[in-house]
Amino acid sequence: MNIVEVFEETARRRPYQKALIDGERFFSFSRLLGEVDRQARRLRKCGFGPGVHTLVLLKNSAEFVATVFALFRVGAIPILIDPGMGLGRFLKVIEEVEPEGLVGIPRAFALAKMSPKPFRTVDYRACWGHFPDVPDLRRGGFDSVVATAEVGAGETAAILFTSGSTGPAKGVVYTHSIFCRQVEVLRQVYNFSEEDVDLPGFPLFGLFTAALGVTAVIPDLDPSRPAQCRPFDLITQMHRHGVTSLQGSPAIWKRVARECLSRKMTLPLIRRVITFGAPIPFDFLESWRQVAPNARIHTPYGATEALPITDIESVEILDTKKARNNEGKGMCVGRPLPLNEVRIVDYSTRPTQSMTSLPVGEVGEVAVCGPVVTKSYYKKPEATRRSKIESPQGIWHLMGDLGYFDDLGRLWLVGRKSHLIRLEGAEMFPLPGEALVLPHPEVERAALVEGLKGPVLVIERRKGSISTERILRKECLQLIQQTPSYACVEEVAFHPGMPVDPRHNAKIHREELSQWVKKQGI
Repeated sequence: MNIVEVFEETARRRPYQKALIDGERFFSFSRLLGEVDRQARRLRKCGFGPGVHTLVLLKNSAEFVATVFALFRVGAIPILIDPGMGLGRFLKVIEEVEPEGLVGIPRAFALAKMSPKPFRTVDYRACWGHFPDVPDLRRGGFDSVVATAEVGAGETAAILFTSGSTGPAKGVVYTHSIFCRQVEVLRQVYNFSEEDVDLPGFPLFGLFTAALGVTAVIPDLDPSRPAQCRPFDLITQMHRHGVTSLQGSPAIWKRVARECLSRKMTLPLIRRVITFGAPIPFDFLESWRQVAPNARIHTPYGATEALPITDIESVEILDTKKARNNEGKGMCVGRPLPLNEVRIVDYSTRPTQSMTSLPVGEVGEVAVCGPVVTKSYYKKPEATRRSKIESPQGIWHLMGDLGYFDDLGRLWLVGRKSHLIRLEGAEMFPLPGEALVLPHPEVERAALVEGLKGPVLVIERRKGSISTERILRKECLQLIQQTPSYACVEEVAFHPGMPVDPRHNAKIHREELSQWVKKQGI
């Protein structure tokens, strides 16, 4: 089934229900479907059709949602790249992907004119707005419907790029069947209903919300810079539109919770918060329990290549506080969802087709197989070979994360495979050690990285920190050395502001931080 048919079926059932709220504009499902049809007709006239790989450079808006569905309608393949990765990397990714079509705002075509090389393969163009010699998608009536392109379940639907926060950005090939299954999972796991009003902090989730038949409010923020959002603007949207559900980076909701607490406000209508993309601190959960007393706070685990894999609620996360902060057990991300099979495999050698799982409690690489697991990277055969294992059960994806299962069947993470700190005759996992230090009231972030002679604990101080470096260093070392596995950590460095990913403002760029430490001679 073409994923646009899932949305269309929803729109036929609930034509007059609000589908999208974009600023002062309100779109019923019927109106949004009409906009999808109109754009599909215009796109087809511009040459877009089955198999045309199309770069989409639109602002998060009703037009973004309608255009992506319209591309699905005509059988084109949308390519979605996170612009927050920086202009240089952004252009490099475009050059590598070699798009055949471009749909964007005038600024996107100005960029293509100023930097023509990455766009040299583009043959089909359509602009939302005016740009010389480019068809304007705003023009055209609503009088005809384009037949939906017939696609196989395994045919490519879209190419979604990773953020590049844990390695080079890669295009992940999504099929229509994966999208359809993800919509089913979201409905089943998070109990979405037509009474919900969702505020999705990431553009792609606006598409899922529409397919679910749930009203979506386009958030008043730049999705490529969530940590720079204006929280009061979002709170205003929540109150104005009766928002009941929130999705997005913890960087957004951290600022919103802080604003609510400072103004002594609560959000009693919020019944669901889904936050993803970065580890969740305990004070974040405590804040949201005060701000939204009626909400269930979920943290799914996954990646662009496979999402969702597990899910855990705030109550269970808080129950693991002692294990995480005092015992160095790592971070619990919950139990695998029923549709996925998750195994822990030996990370020292490449797994075989048997994908033998390690015993409970033993650390290995997280591997996942199931209907939401993508099969390949776009034009990256070597990356596909490294991360994908064919087996009788299907394709297994190696997550690059290290972890283990406990006796209750819960998955615990201890860090990225690429972030292992190698010692003489041993290896050190960074995440559990960092968690031992984070409870200190003057520590904003902590990262355990490899220095010139061994592990170095890097600390970013909280605003208002008053301890001298000598005292804070001593206290942090006492905290991390309380667990025998980290007793050998003796070096501490203070960083004024750790490099983090732009999308979630939480994933620390550890390779860059390790180079910084070594330049300090540590």
